[in-house]
Amino acid sequence: GDSMQAGEKMFASVRFSGFDFTMPKGGTRICNRTVYLDLLRDHTPRLDWYQEAAEHVFAYDDDKNVSHSVYYPTLRSIADRLNAIRAWGAGVAVED
Repeated sequence: GDSMQAGEKMFASVRFSGFDFTMPKGGTRICNRTVYLDLLRDHTPRLDWYQEAAEHVFAYDDDKNVSHSVYYPTLRSIADRLNAIRAWGAGVAVED
């Protein structure tokens, strides 16, 4: 029989991009590092840790006064994901 653990046969994907959600129920756009850094510079938001998503999030209002929530992987969220993947014994695939 095959003595490999299930995790040794799998790869888990780790995203290096985030999402910008229009609130309360609007559109979604992919947020790459350039967009993310521009948003941080333009809005100087406070980053909050969202435990359920295990990711940092911030809110801002755009020039049309529409509210947004931005989720973007930070060192903490990436480290948490890599630790979980390591515990499963799986490999890592990076998504950018």
